[in-house]
Amino acid sequence: MQLLLKDAAKPQAQLEMIENPRHVMWKDGRFLQRLEQKLGKAYALLISMLREIESIIISIASSLDMAVSGEGVKKGLEAILQEGTRISQIASSGKAVQLQQRAKFAWKRQKIKSAIKELIECNARLNRILTASNQLMETLHTVETSGKADVGFVGPLDDISRNAARVHAALLRSWCVLGGCTHQAGILLEERLSRNVRSHTPGPMRPFGKAEHFSVSLWRDAVAMWLNAEFRLDPDELCQPGRQSSNRRVRFQPSHVLINEPLAQEVTDICTSIRQTTRSELGFLIDSQNVLHRLDRLDNPHGHLLKTGISLHDLLPELRKQSFALSDFYRLTITLASSVLQLRDTYWLHRSWNNQNIMFFRPGPDGESSADVRYPYLTINYETGHKKTEHLNMLGLAIMLMEIKTGTPIECHRHPDDLGSDGTLNASSNFLTASRWLRHLMDRGRLSWRYGDAVRYCIKFYDDYHASLEDADTQKQFREEVIGGLEAEMQAIVHGV
Repeated sequence: MQLLLKDAAKPQAQLEMIENPRHVMWKDGRFLQRLEQKLGKAYALLISMLREIESIIISIASSLDMAVSGEGVKKGLEAILQEGTRISQIASSGKAVQLQQRAKFAWKRQKIKSAIKELIECNARLNRILTASNQLMETLHTVETSGKADVGFVGPLDDISRNAARVHAALLRSWCVLGGCTHQAGILLEERLSRNVRSHTPGPMRPFGKAEHFSVSLWRDAVAMWLNAEFRLDPDELCQPGRQSSNRRVRFQPSHVLINEPLAQEVTDICTSIRQTTRSELGFLIDSQNVLHRLDRLDNPHGHLLKTGISLHDLLPELRKQSFALSDFYRLTITLASSVLQLRDTYWLHRSWNNQNIMFFRPGPDGESSADVRYPYLTINYETGHKKTEHLNMLGLAIMLMEIKTGTPIECHRHPDDLGSDGTLNASSNFLTASRWLRHLMDRGRLSWRYGDAVRYCIKFYDDYHASLEDADTQKQFREEVIGGLEAEMQAIVHGV
């Protein structure tokens, strides 16, 4: 509250407004307009965080085994305090209240501890912004005037995209032709970002965030479970005729094959390898001629995957309860956004994506009962045919960003007006629902400033028939507005830089 009122009201007025929620200035339209103008886009961010704290407090209060906890909570927490007797008041505007009866919780102790932990984490996040408000405002000003966050990839984007396409093509060539197998695979989505300007707080590193390495999950029909596979790729110089000899550079890279060990035999039927292996994961090499080879050992084995995996759709309730670290939440959204550029020219995105084909296969901290949200996979069924879905994928990204933020699927926000005349979904249904949903979230302060801008950009892109990521300026704008915007917000909120 102090940060909201900073520079918008005099110190004495700030104390009075914090002390009295019915203060006349809270209802003054001109003051509220001035407050929003002074805070700019940070206003929505802070309102969103305060609403989060409010919902947790109300949830905790609803568990009180008191007469007032039923109807009283609906009227607000103040109803509980008004029934008590104030016994003291300290200078910091806090109040100590003696309740008429001892409060007991209807929840179990572990659930109460979990809710209080969430509240403490929310307060800690809010406190980080409060104590570093000047630094935050400076960050916002810098990004607005010069700078979108400077984000780049670990390698040339064309190389990353081409290598992803090479993995898809290698699988397509090596599937068996008998027709008895389910040719289903999922590619691990990774940021592959090179952070040159803003430092990133150290944390669990994601291995293989490279342009020449891809992790893929492969479906095993025989045992009805997923198998992890690591694909390493040698440079395919023959596929790059446009390079001039005068600009060539010599690059030394570690070999994927042991010295004095002959190259493994070419894999022509990967279904047999999947069916016969007794290991929890496989390793493959795609050489410079795009020939697929089997590797006997992996540099960084990951172990087994969850048997069936968990979809983003099924994970939404956990996201709504905010069961994951805030940094993992942002990293997930950034990963999805950067994958639009990495996979834009590949068959991995030959269909529009949604919360059903984003899967999580790696076990979380709790083992088999949870999934690691840091490792999303995009799953596909290998089918013939290909259609341009760039605009649909951008709309799908906007929808998933809102679903991740709210923890609810788009179906919960559908109106009858979004459907066709026959009452079924049509080509415009998701666009109509997403557009109205975005307006609702922004009006209620549920989307923070850069996050809302990223969603808005994706929806606007979908509605612009001429927009294309093949255009260099459009691609640059997407990197700045969406990827860079989410990155800047994460650095400001999570890491305070």
